[in-house]
Amino acid sequence: MEFSQVISGSDPGYRILNWVAAEVGGGIYTVNVVAAIVFSCGLVAFCRSLPRPGGLRRRSPCPTR
Repeated sequence: MEFSQVISGSDPGYRILNWVAAEVGGGIYTVNVVAAIVFSCGLVAFCRSLPRPGGLRRRSPCPTR
């Protein structure tokens, strides 16, 4: 598949990621790992922009000493 065909469809970012993974010999696991890294970086950036940026800290449901 040519690059111009890849970007012409819907959701071009995910299609480009699939195309790159196929070109380098990766599979769907490569696509999922890269997408998870991008998502996680965005989540951390969003949580840090909040007024109380401790949203990703582990919270215990029970009081601890």
